[in-house]
Amino acid sequence: MSLPERPNPAAVGVVIFFIAIDFAVDPFWLAGSDAERGGSICRLLAGAGLADCGPATTADLARQALNGSATLALYVWLLVALLRGRPERHALQLALAASVAYAQIIDIWIAGAGTLAGLPASLPAPFLAAALLRLAGHLYLAYDAGIAILRRMRREPVGAGRGVGARDGISIGLLIFFVLVAYTVELYWLVFWRELPQRTDPLGLALQLYGRADHGYMGSVTSFEVGVESFHIIVTQPLQLWLIAAILGRRPYRHALQLAVSSYVCYSAVLYLVARHLSHEVGSQLILYLANMPWILGNLYLAADAGLAITGRFRVAPGRTAVSLAA
Repeated sequence: MSLPERPNPAAVGVVIFFIAIDFAVDPFWLAGSDAERGGSICRLLAGAGLADCGPATTADLARQALNGSATLALYVWLLVALLRGRPERHALQLALAASVAYAQIIDIWIAGAGTLAGLPASLPAPFLAAALLRLAGHLYLAYDAGIAILRRMRREPVGAGRGVGARDGISIGLLIFFVLVAYTVELYWLVFWRELPQRTDPLGLALQLYGRADHGYMGSVTSFEVGVESFHIIVTQPLQLWLIAAILGRRPYRHALQLAVSSYVCYSAVLYLVARHLSHEVGSQLILYLANMPWILGNLYLAADAGLAITGRFRVAPGRTAVSLAA
């Protein structure tokens, strides 16, 4: 009879803590501008250095809206999966941890990038303290899941002699597309955003067309756009190039790397669209969605492909005893 893997008590505790935060604190933080609903609680939390009263930007509001819906649902799913030893627990933990960690890192990055670009940007101390707390917890969850995944993948080597299959070919094609767009269109925008309305070259005209859908990319540029684009060019693209090499080399960590990167990039794209709608700066919704859907659907495919591969390795065959990786 197979025995389920014992859950890591520390990981379970961290998940319960953030579920409690999302249930108990975030709704009052969102309602912080309403004195009757959340003002007193927000002032108490702010005095303790744990929060501030209400969202400062539409990106903050978008992130908290996601935290209180999709992210919270994933936390609950993860808690059940950990307690019951379900095979998807490590993949789900890594995907969720990477996404939420990105949400904290990008806040800090946006503030720094905006300051360097001469744009209004700040990260109040309470927000920074909350971001660092969430970041630390989710980096631990990512580390815990990553170690478990890597141990299982190393135990069952894939074999470097086989060629690239169809699924890996699709993954590599998507990654090459993302890298090429980043180092052409997105890098062009990051260099020339100040003078974009006067540019007449093909890339400039294409970005002016996109500016009709998102005024924040032409004429109303803020630290949010500069921060997000610079992060993906400086951090995400080297990770995606590393992932391509890992897939081709059939490295044991490639599925973990693929799941982590694709999860946070998909989260980033969804966060961007939600923030745009909340800012009321959306022009042509057709252009906005057509231009961004490849990053949502493509990274969903990459995350699902890696998640299924990882989950398959944690399905315990009848008559086998699972080894506790968390012990």
